[in-house]
Amino acid sequence: MNLVKLGKKGQVSIPQGVLRELGLTPDMPLLVETTDDGAIVLRQVSVHPIEIYSDERLAEFERENALTPEQAARYGPLLADFSGWLRAQAKRKRAAARPAAAPRAPRAARR
Repeated sequence: MNLVKLGKKGQVSIPQGVLRELGLTPDMPLLVETTDDGAIVLRQVSVHPIEIYSDERLAEFERENALTPEQAARYGPLLADFSGWLRAQAKRKRAAARPAAAPRAPRAARR
């Protein structure tokens, strides 16, 4: 266990051995979190590049994902069944998310 001291400006130096063990390098971004029991947790931030796809790149993906005629003949019915099942699941989920209609009063009470 390593003991560190909080500096006057609220800074803490992490021992070199801990940095090496975790593979942390200078200027590496870290997230600081606290827990309910008062612990301070530092987590490495992973940064991933984002690619914005052009229409041409999206068309390329579609061409690469297209089924050959043999694949369409073999897997088409299975994919159609699965697509129908997915649509039914989505419909059930939307119906469950809608608020229930208020019950109507009996006809005699509405007059």
